[in-house]
Formats: sequence, structure tokens, C-alpha cells
Amino acid sequence: MPTRDASAACITASAFIEMSTMLPNGKIYLDYAETILKNLSGDDYLAKIGDNQGFILMHSTGSLPHGSEIDAPLNYADYYFLEALKRYMDVKGISYKDL
Repeated sequence: MPTRDASAACITASAFIEMSTMLPNGKIYLDYAETILKNLSGDDYLAKIGDNQGFILMHSTGSLPHGSEIDAPLNYADYYFLEALKRYMDVKGISYKDL
């Protein structure tokens, strides 16, 4: 199976959301980000509560060329996942109270 990297996907989703607010064709980027976030929120990447050493996401990669942290949970993957979710909620006008 190819190496997966949830951390890179989170960073990309967050950047796409930011870009969606700056460009005339921004909806395209918001749609891409939404697809990424839906995939990261599925069973393949989102850890069950109490699993994955307490991390939110599974299957990140620290440094493939160095063979470091391959298919591992990473704190910055979780950070960028939460950042992307917050940006998404802000753009969509979703409040924490709505959840």
C-alpha cells in the first residue's frame, strides 16, 4: 500500500479554505477542501476515541526520505486538522453552538 500522509492533507485543506476566500473562483478550492475534510473524517483516518495514543488522526508521515514517522500519528496533523475545521466553520458560518 502506498504511504499515506494525513498531515499533508490537513495542511492542504486548510490552505484551500484560505484560498477560497481570496480568489474569484474560490468555491472550487472550498469544494476540494470539503472533500479532503470528509475523507479525513472517515474511518480510514479518524481514530476512535481511546485509540491511536490519544491522537485524532491516523496515517501521517513525518519524513518519507528519512524513513521517520511513517504511518504514525503526529501532533501537527491534529493541529492542522482542527485549524482546517475551524476555517471551514468560519467560512460556512457554522457556530460551535450549532454542533
